[in-house]
Amino acid sequence: MLGYSIESAWLGTRRHPFISVFIVLAVALGISAPFSAIALVERLGGDPLPGLSDTLFHPQIEPRPAEVFARDRAMPADLTLQDAEALYQLPSSPPAAMMSSNRLPAKRSGDDSPLRMTRTRATTWRFFSLFGLRFLAGRGWTAVDDEDRAPVVVLSRSANERIFGGGDSIGRVMQIATHTFRVIGVVDEFNPKPHFYDLGSGPFANAEDLYMPFRTWLDLPQDYGFGPTHCWPATGQSRERPTSPNCTWVQYWVNLPNAGAVARFRENLEAYVNGQRASGRFQVDAAPVLSNVRKWVEINNIVPPAVRMQTVIGSGVFLICMISAIGLLVAKFSRYGVDLSIRRALGATRRDIFWQCLFEAGIAGLAGGILSLPLTWLGFKMIQQQFPDLMTGVHINAAELSQSVLIAVIAMFAVGLYPAFRSSRIAPAQLIKTA
Repeated sequence: MLGYSIESAWLGTRRHPFISVFIVLAVALGISAPFSAIALVERLGGDPLPGLSDTLFHPQIEPRPAEVFARDRAMPADLTLQDAEALYQLPSSPPAAMMSSNRLPAKRSGDDSPLRMTRTRATTWRFFSLFGLRFLAGRGWTAVDDEDRAPVVVLSRSANERIFGGGDSIGRVMQIATHTFRVIGVVDEFNPKPHFYDLGSGPFANAEDLYMPFRTWLDLPQDYGFGPTHCWPATGQSRERPTSPNCTWVQYWVNLPNAGAVARFRENLEAYVNGQRASGRFQVDAAPVLSNVRKWVEINNIVPPAVRMQTVIGSGVFLICMISAIGLLVAKFSRYGVDLSIRRALGATRRDIFWQCLFEAGIAGLAGGILSLPLTWLGFKMIQQQFPDLMTGVHINAAELSQSVLIAVIAMFAVGLYPAFRSSRIAPAQLIKTA
């Protein structure tokens, strides 16, 4: 009997093609409008580093004087160089990475073309494993290279293609700023959205092209800056010296694989802060904060309000379209109420009529979901035009698109409950007599 109900639902869909088409259009528009915006919000404010986000943590401490803290109680996102070095050198410190970024002039040695400003990330040797970068050739540097300030560099794939034509660049020489560097590795593109590990450079900043040892970078002529830096007046210190203890600019991330590791690091972090407070350097009694990647993205509220508003508008369109679909289904079922009544008179139960009408709504949902695929893709393109910087490197894949079909079917089954129940309660005798 169930198969017969599905067949009857298909015949009912074909019997009134115009109303069926309008229902399908309502479903397609209702699904695609919010889905493109919701998917974008999930990509921009969701998990930028799947598989590693729950074990990668970012510490925050409050090194500023009390009068500065009174004006701005938001704890600095970055650390001072002094604090980052102290945490990094703790005897029991777990795997961690210090880092910062700027733009440096770079080119292939022997190339007569002018130097080109290139986005550079200075970091310590564990960065590549902590953040899951994949090497296409060569390797990263070692802890010894860090300490020795080795003049080595790792390129991104796009930088290798631009500077060396995509060929084997391992062992080749580059000029970066005023120094000579040797290429030791090439990594695949690494551009998580949002750019969670360095929000000061912009939550949707482009990926870095060069990676070099942190202390090697510190020895370069810092005419190009230390990345986003926040300083405050301090006795005997100059605001023009970012390496002094009154400037925050160093990003620090640490790998804590389990609850025990989190507890131990938190204990060491609190002990360090208490020690600095006891020495008189820290004036504010503020507990340090430790956030994993997911929490860090959440508390920084990275998704722009304009994108969230797109979601609200899309949800409104979805609600209007679903209400319209209910009205169209009621009108459609009413138009062939006599046919349903005759089927009842021939022995069909109310349950059979209910399932027939509900399956007809499901067919409309399936067709609308399929039609929503190109509309959702078009919605992504329209948002990309509105926010070109935001959408760089952000794409919607086939798996995400296919979810809209499932949502459309489920939504139409839910929407069709009332019209199907209403049609199943029609008194057949009265309709047949009227006809």
